[in-house]
Amino acid sequence: MPALRSAFFTLCCLAALPAAARELRPQVERLPNGLTVMILEDHAQPLVSTQMVYRVGGRTENPGETGLAHFVEHMAYRASENFPDTDVVSRIYAAGGEWHGYTWIDETAFFATVPAERLDLVLAIEADRMARLLLPAAELEAERGAVLTELHGYENDPASRLYDAVIAAAFVEHPYRNNVIGWEDDVRHITRDEIAAFYRSHYVPANAVLAVAGDVDGRAAMELIRKHFAGIPGGAPTPLPRSIEPPQLGERRVDLQGGGGQAWFQISYRAPAASDPDYPAFLLLQAVLSGSSGASFRQDETPFTARPGTRLHAVGAGVHEVRTFCAPTALPYVFSLSGTAEPSAPELRIEEEIEKRIAGLRDRPVPADELARARRGLLDALMLDDETTEDAAHQMSYYEAIGAFEVLRRLPERVAAVTAEDLQRVAAGRLQPWQRTLGWVHPGAPRTADKTPVLAPPPPPPRPAGLAESQPDDRLPAVRTLRNGVGLVARRLSRVPAGILRLVVPGNSISFPEDVDPEPATPDEPSWRHTSIDIRFRAGELAQAVETARRALETAKPAPPPDVSPIEDPEARLHLALRDLLGAVPAPPPSGPLTPAVIVAVGDLDETAALDLLAKAFGKLPARQPLPPAPLRIRKAAETIALPGMAQSEIGYAVPAAASPPSDALAWRLLLYVMSHGYEGRLGKDLIARRGLLYSIDSRYDSDGSSAWISLVTGVNPDKLEAARARFAALMDGLRQEPPTAAEVDEARQHLIGRRVTAPMSDDEISAAYAREWIEEGKLLDDAEFARRVRAVPRDRVLALVPRFLAGATAVVDVAPLSP
Repeated sequence: MPALRSAFFTLCCLAALPAAARELRPQVERLPNGLTVMILEDHAQPLVSTQMVYRVGGRTENPGETGLAHFVEHMAYRASENFPDTDVVSRIYAAGGEWHGYTWIDETAFFATVPAERLDLVLAIEADRMARLLLPAAELEAERGAVLTELHGYENDPASRLYDAVIAAAFVEHPYRNNVIGWEDDVRHITRDEIAAFYRSHYVPANAVLAVAGDVDGRAAMELIRKHFAGIPGGAPTPLPRSIEPPQLGERRVDLQGGGGQAWFQISYRAPAASDPDYPAFLLLQAVLSGSSGASFRQDETPFTARPGTRLHAVGAGVHEVRTFCAPTALPYVFSLSGTAEPSAPELRIEEEIEKRIAGLRDRPVPADELARARRGLLDALMLDDETTEDAAHQMSYYEAIGAFEVLRRLPERVAAVTAEDLQRVAAGRLQPWQRTLGWVHPGAPRTADKTPVLAPPPPPPRPAGLAESQPDDRLPAVRTLRNGVGLVARRLSRVPAGILRLVVPGNSISFPEDVDPEPATPDEPSWRHTSIDIRFRAGELAQAVETARRALETAKPAPPPDVSPIEDPEARLHLALRDLLGAVPAPPPSGPLTPAVIVAVGDLDETAALDLLAKAFGKLPARQPLPPAPLRIRKAAETIALPGMAQSEIGYAVPAAASPPSDALAWRLLLYVMSHGYEGRLGKDLIARRGLLYSIDSRYDSDGSSAWISLVTGVNPDKLEAARARFAALMDGLRQEPPTAAEVDEARQHLIGRRVTAPMSDDEISAAYAREWIEEGKLLDDAEFARRVRAVPRDRVLALVPRFLAGATAVVDVAPLSP
């Protein structure tokens, strides 16, 4: 939704020669009990990532039992024999790590990233989860509540509702048609015995793949793995479904209501499995139509928005944008085109315009220059698929689990070998009008009788406790400050032959040329009152990226604030309401030419040469104009927004915090950790794990260097809204009577120190972390200095913040029908 894109802009300027992806050559061993182990040594950063994948998902479930795999995944984050009371996640948080998981049609995945010296902890947790998971009946209803809350959260999104409906129509016999979260009535009736039987049958070594990637010694890591897993009984691998989906011999259609102020559409065709010889050609077809995000199904994977110069970029006929989605799967799945359009747009004409572009692929070969451009873009995307240790562990285990790891290893060369004739043949064989399933969500309010559950690729559940010391990363970037006040940062990371250039400029009501492609804001961006211009480049092409950035600065113009009144998404409305309650409004850029506050280059580059290039390109800009201070204060204590007819309500809390001095800013972050971090903290343990009133809590500390604020945001089922509000208020008030303990504050300290090492992994994340710290500190700290600062914050300073922490503002989005 363009009105929400306020703080993150990406300029796609990859050009010239295709870059080579690093080849995944892990150490592979199969234990006697059947567990497949893959270890990849990567010593670029002092961390390690693991991913345990079980070959069980939506395809494994029978009618009336949908959602079982996803429910087991939720329960698997609660407790095991040796890690009680959600320690399976609490201990990872406390070690400064991160964890997550997802369930999808082919598999269930659990992954974690921790400081390298904590690998033994993660392996112990995964072994306990595999063999000694506790499934107490007393906790079943609380987790059922979390699952239903997650399900209803997706129902607020018309695209998710449409996706489920189209997939259910596209598959008649095969269990790929199942909603992975589960149909609502099925989820409501899942029993503890069903969960236990499902767990015992499928979560066994013979049905699993464990991948480890990071700063480890392969032989030592394998010994640790044998210690934890070799004694677990192997069990049996879960077979593929016996059902074979018959060919689709006629067009199918789905019509829904409830698109709000616009229309939503999806067109899906049957797509080959990842092991199919036509899979590389299909990926290249996608790149011709829209561009490509590669071949990685990640937890946050979303359809790819068509890029300028591709066939689906400017469809016309009232279409806002078109997105494509093609996931790697064990068996044939779907290739989908989706998008939004003006409410009055003629649906038949939109279908004709898209079909015209598809027909062009069937009727004639793709021109050589267009094919070369699409192939280059796809190879670039594949190169970034295994950029970080977490990426590599995911790709290795995912593709091994679907029987296509060798396909993944050779995918770049197979894509390079695809011809124009191959594309025409595949399009003619698989993208005919009679092979498609079309769906529309028409504008307006949803029908109250339509309670369509939602397929969401991945989920997760709870989190933290336990202490661990993280080793500082001594590989520091090169830093320079120009006379005009612009900070320059360069860091060489040569894992893949590419990098990112990030310029952070003051203000976030800025318009750029049409070829500057905006993307939604992310929580990891440098500041809520700045704009980050991000440019990906190949190794050796930093100069071209710098020139693109220089032109963007020259042509940028102030933009009017977006009109937010039509926004009907409850979570988006809640975030806007919280900002309004604190006066955290968008900042216009300073008058005159834009001068960045900081410029960061990270990737396969020469640090000294990069700093020299940046200094030459941006050293003559006018002196940097910092944003004027914008003190935050509570404008209004509470606000309720009515959005009747949506599936899920929202609760939010916000309070001004300290941006400086650093000790006060850190004290706020420590207190926030005690109260909430993902699925844990005092709020998460009670509201999620114990009572099942919520699914997750998004907790954030945002700072622009002069002002800061803390926010807590969560979705809640309408029938639990009042109970959740009351319990939330009671837990917050309880902070007065039971202030943070010494153990809680110490755990929070260890988490902040550890996450500084494990959170920024990709070039994008590392550059954002550097930029954020420069905005907040005016310089970069080394890890040892940061750790000293955190440890120096006394518990008394955290306790002193409790009254201010509790003096925030509350916003609620109520989706219950209005009283007559």
